[in-house]
Amino acid sequence: MELTIALFFFTLACAVCIQLFVQAHTLNKEAAAVSEAQTICSSVADEYLAGNMEADELIDRYKGDYDIVLIEQLDGSLSSLDISVCDKESGETFFSLTVSKHKRLEVTEE
Repeated sequence: MELTIALFFFTLACAVCIQLFVQAHTLNKEAAAVSEAQTICSSVADEYLAGNMEADELIDRYKGDYDIVLIEQLDGSLSSLDISVCDKESGETFFSLTVSKHKRLEVTEE
């Protein structure tokens, strides 16, 4: 009888431990995805602010395991880019970032 009770508690403790490991693994995968999304957003923002590439070129350069959504808005000399990194399967947005820059004005001599 005592052995059955001990075995029951051991089984219960094992089940709780397995649930904790599964939950930790899931959280680790989500944290890794968010971290990678932040890195992609930061890289895209840096390239955009440097003026090296247009939005379409940025999507081609950074496409991979995630969908990258870029929305460019122009307001006079102010140019803004909304960057979102989403999961390809679920469409869940992992990270979003908005950057703005002023376009250079050309000075002409008369």
